[in-house]
Amino acid sequence: MVSRVFSRFRFKRSAIAKKIILFIILFSSLVTLIGTSFQLYLEYQRDIRSVRNSVNQIENSYLDSIIESLWVANPKFLKIQLEGILRLSDIEHLEIRHNGQQVMEVGAVRTNKVIKAHYPLSREYRNEQIPLGDLTITASTAGVYQRLLDRLIVTMGTQAVKTFIVTLFMFLVFYYLVGRHLLALADYTEHLDFENFDRPLQLNRKKRRGKAIDEFDHLVGTFNTMRANLKKSFDRLQRSNDQLKNEVKEREATEKALFASQKQFMELSQEFQAILNGIPDALMLRNRNNEIVWANQGAAQLFDLDITELPGQHCYQLWGQRNDPCDFCSCDECFESGETKSIQITRTDGRIWEKKVFPIKNYQNEVEKVIVWNSDITEKQRLTEDAQRTGRLAALGELAAGVAHEINNPNSLILINAPLLQKAWNQVTPILDQYYQEHKDDSVAGLSYEEFAEVAPCLFEDMYEGALRIKRIVNDLKDFVRQDHYTEYEMIDLNEVVHAAIRLSGNSIKNATESFSLNCSDDLPKTLGRFQAIEQVVINLLLNACQSLTKSTQKLEISTWYDEDQQLNCIQVVDEGCGISSDNLEKITDPFFTTKRDSGGTGLGLSLSLKIVKEHCGALDFISGPGQGTIVTLSIPVTGG
Repeated sequence: MVSRVFSRFRFKRSAIAKKIILFIILFSSLVTLIGTSFQLYLEYQRDIRSVRNSVNQIENSYLDSIIESLWVANPKFLKIQLEGILRLSDIEHLEIRHNGQQVMEVGAVRTNKVIKAHYPLSREYRNEQIPLGDLTITASTAGVYQRLLDRLIVTMGTQAVKTFIVTLFMFLVFYYLVGRHLLALADYTEHLDFENFDRPLQLNRKKRRGKAIDEFDHLVGTFNTMRANLKKSFDRLQRSNDQLKNEVKEREATEKALFASQKQFMELSQEFQAILNGIPDALMLRNRNNEIVWANQGAAQLFDLDITELPGQHCYQLWGQRNDPCDFCSCDECFESGETKSIQITRTDGRIWEKKVFPIKNYQNEVEKVIVWNSDITEKQRLTEDAQRTGRLAALGELAAGVAHEINNPNSLILINAPLLQKAWNQVTPILDQYYQEHKDDSVAGLSYEEFAEVAPCLFEDMYEGALRIKRIVNDLKDFVRQDHYTEYEMIDLNEVVHAAIRLSGNSIKNATESFSLNCSDDLPKTLGRFQAIEQVVINLLLNACQSLTKSTQKLEISTWYDEDQQLNCIQVVDEGCGISSDNLEKITDPFFTTKRDSGGTGLGLSLSLKIVKEHCGALDFISGPGQGTIVTLSIPVTGG
């Protein structure tokens, strides 16, 4: 019977039969699992309570006698007591320790599934509690788990048999009431076509007199009504088919015209896209939600992303790595005002970008989207800075020339008159000595004659040396500001370059440190180069070193030497200042990068210095760390540029 039903119902191919059996098994198993789990949980709690009761029984029944045995020091009786406790259910190990030493132990711990209890043992003697040790009781829960496992096996086995019988019964009931009629309906539908639409659907069911119709009666009636309606609809469909053919012809003609229009639009779109991608600047179309709707290839290169990854991105995430919109967004201002906006942005890599925002309005004159045009103006800004710097140098040159002229004229008089006064002093000294012998009480400028006669030659010499120093500084200043971009290379002494740079930056050095040292090598060969250009580099390094010093006690040292192996002349500036972080050290010579922008730094000093050094085929090397000072080494080949 069962095999015939399974064969009739095509069990191997029937997804419904498989699902019915599967769901019955799953539901029965789930109910069994939940019920069994709850039952096992209750039994587990009961067994655990039983184990704990055994431990509590020891505390209530045996603890006093154990204390008495310890008090009278009767180990034999004590061991008998502990072994008696060990015979209790699930008790596995007992141990008494006193002051860290084991007094007695019975049993052994054979599993890690245990319950432990600790009881301090003490006895009152003369109104004082005398500690005798600690009793540790170890009760095993392995028996509890074993009993639970046995119950689980029995319960699951009986439930599996019950589930199988119930599943088989429900499947047979389903087949008799539903399945065989579904098969009859499938066979009827499989052989149904327009030629036998007149044959009605009938199911093999017992006649039920006086009973209300059920679902299958309703299904048969509905199906036969549908069969009749399909017959009528087929005739109407035939008539509609001819009309549809005419409409299809008209639609095909329309589609051809539409396809040609779409093709033309695609060609124009591709040409427009190619034009926009050919623009090196970054173009983006942005909506009110700060999302990028469209972008060109320049924007993809700017953010180092594929062009297909940009739509849907938020502009504030790409520009500033932020999680929320910028506080002052030019795009938002354009949405609000409907006017074109333009700002400049300096990125973390030092590049300067000009951002222009153009509104796109709808027919109601409302801004729906904006076009964002981003241009890298770093080079333009650099050229502007260079032009301004050139103008400042030109003005400084004119000022230096005027100052040099105004200072040199009176200073020349000092240089001429100081030696003359020195010579005159030497000639009148005998006359003054004789006069002093006759007028011993006279003084000169508040000094005694002996003191005045002693310091006067030094005063004349200091006047002359000071005038010479003024002349050297004026000449160095004139040489430094002179426009020498087209000056030819000549053989120069780097020691002289260093001395000239120190003279010009001497005031900054004195204000920055009290510990300045100069070590110049005597065997430094001359090299081919431009004196003022190298002098400008050394001055820049010295000024940077002075600005990094935070205390006047920190040292500043400049030295020169000749590297014979590599044939390099080297100038090294060492300071004990604040140092430079590794991140900043990598871009210290980038244009417009500066750590002193708040104090007026432009970020061009080291960039121009590196350019000058490279023109001389040299190198600038930096060694630094935060709080470790900085070592800058300028090396130039002795063969020059």
